[in-house]
Amino acid sequence: MKPILILLAATMLATPAVAATLIVDATGHAGSKSIGAALAKASQGDTILVKPGTYRESVRPKSGIKMVSEKGPVQTAIFVEQGGRGVFVEHASNVCVEGFNIYSVLGAGKPSDGLVNIQNSTNVTVRNCYIHDAPNDADCVKVSDTRRLLLERCCIWNPGRRGGQKSFQEGMDTRVRDFEITVRGCWFFHADQGGDTLIYCKGGCFDILWEDNIFGPSSGQGHANVSVQSGHQNAGAWRDYTPPYPSGRFVVRNNLFVGLKGEAAFGFQGPDTALLYNNVFYRDATEPSVITLTDNPGAAGGPALNLFCFNNIFAEHGERNIYRQRNAPASAANLKRSHNLYYRFGGGGDLRVEDETGCVIGKDPQFVAPALPVFAFDQGTEQIRRVRDGFKLSATSPACGAGLDPFRYTGAVHPNAIPEMVKDLAAAAGTPAQRQRWDMGLHKFSSTDGNK
Repeated sequence: MKPILILLAATMLATPAVAATLIVDATGHAGSKSIGAALAKASQGDTILVKPGTYRESVRPKSGIKMVSEKGPVQTAIFVEQGGRGVFVEHASNVCVEGFNIYSVLGAGKPSDGLVNIQNSTNVTVRNCYIHDAPNDADCVKVSDTRRLLLERCCIWNPGRRGGQKSFQEGMDTRVRDFEITVRGCWFFHADQGGDTLIYCKGGCFDILWEDNIFGPSSGQGHANVSVQSGHQNAGAWRDYTPPYPSGRFVVRNNLFVGLKGEAAFGFQGPDTALLYNNVFYRDATEPSVITLTDNPGAAGGPALNLFCFNNIFAEHGERNIYRQRNAPASAANLKRSHNLYYRFGGGGDLRVEDETGCVIGKDPQFVAPALPVFAFDQGTEQIRRVRDGFKLSATSPACGAGLDPFRYTGAVHPNAIPEMVKDLAAAAGTPAQRQRWDMGLHKFSSTDGNK
């Protein structure tokens, strides 16, 4: 009998644990009253399902755990009353946080580096969340030393004020050895009366994809900050970063830049390779320009490299200029522009739009229902799609079919480190008969049969 018992015991030990779902209910009608208590019980592969309510705690998800609310961010909150971190992911992998309203008291309480803070981690997803009103001296989202982060369908607003200053922190800040970061379908804006910078990549950030987002409105009054920054404009702590270009391989596409203030709506801040295509810039009040360019601030210095701007629509900017080089004439010379539409603007600024191949100047892009977006808390993250739908093109728009496909224009320079960077582009790389018909603006291209 002993051999049989030993065999049975070995078989039982070899049987993989079955993933469990742990229920959290603040009213006490479940296994745990707090998210932290459920996390303490959870094992890799488990799901923590959180019932509606406000959970006054800071949570620290473990590796292999999915933490999801039952009813979404309108009904389920993580509130950090005394400041600090609301969600802290550190030295973890395969983590998913989905469906929460994560907030603190704006600019008050215990200082923090990020309301949602992700450090030294891999394969992290934050989806369908509200992240706002960061505490004292904190970004809404802070990322460092992390690989493969997906931030998707989140509304992010009101980073905390910098300690002792009038200026604000960032909606999202990535820095120091961050790779393969995707921000998709999110909405970054400022509701408080201050702040310019919405998303910022400092030294050490490579393979960055920002697509399908809304950036704006912002409410700052010109703190000399760029709202969306690919790279960084000051050497600072990254002066000796290796390689000499401290950031690069950005793809920024299919985004709406709307109602922004500050120095510029978008900045090529000294990177090695950044592609800005199929975006809409609409009614931005940035001074002195909509787009700004700076040199690489790394140890080797020199101009930014491999910069592209094409298939974008710039509309309703009054007397503002589009382009400015910030003491960086060589970087400006490295910006390749083609097939952009310019409507109601002051001029090209430091770069003549009239010299651009395939540009459309002075023609209304004919959006179906353009408007400065207004956030409604009770409508969930679905409102992101509705706002963007207002910037679809009418059938008679001069932007329809007036663009060009990225592979033909950028060749091998187009980054492909993240699979999504080349998603939907394969057909455009085929034979001329297989090529799709590219539009300008948010919705990239039409297939050959005319369907959007």
